[in-house]
Amino acid sequence: MHRPLYCSDKEMCFTSTLKSTFEDIFYRNNVDLVLSSHENLYERLYPIYKNQKELSLNNDFSVYNNTRYPTYVICGASNSYLGFPFIDCNI
Repeated sequence: MHRPLYCSDKEMCFTSTLKSTFEDIFYRNNVDLVLSSHENLYERLYPIYKNQKELSLNNDFSVYNNTRYPTYVICGASNSYLGFPFIDCNI
């Protein structure tokens, strides 16, 4: 996806109408992982559905085990942002 359903900058997330539509589709189809970008950073959230996080984790809280909800990851760190230099790959 381009815009995330959940993110720390609420203005960058999907609107609530689109969010609820996509969330229901992901939930009904047992989606485990949703990748998005738009934000120029990396975020990983707990498995979440309808703003309720699921904490089905192992003992050290690092691995999700058989969750019912999707895990959302924003992987937008490939853009030039916050003073990081732009690298022109067409040299």
